[in-house]
Amino acid sequence: MRIYCTVCGGKALIRKRNELTKDFVKIYCVCPDPECAHSFAMDLTFSHTLKPSGKVVEQLMLERFADMSNAQQTDFFALLGREADRRVSA
Repeated sequence: MRIYCTVCGGKALIRKRNELTKDFVKIYCVCPDPECAHSFAMDLTFSHTLKPSGKVVEQLMLERFADMSNAQQTDFFALLGREADRRVSA
């Protein structure tokens, strides 16, 4: 990740970071150009997920499955069985 000086546009250096939460970090920066030497703080925040991690997909599926009614669970297993049969015969 590159941070640029907000005054001169040169590459800035990160001097310190303060992790306030796992989704929010305060970054303290300085411009290395001696003529500028601007120091500033920026916020780095998590916005949203574009693709779920493979590490959490299984947990999400289990949570969704637990929220289904018995009839929905039965329909889901029937659908999985038909899909498995289709793949085997293909």
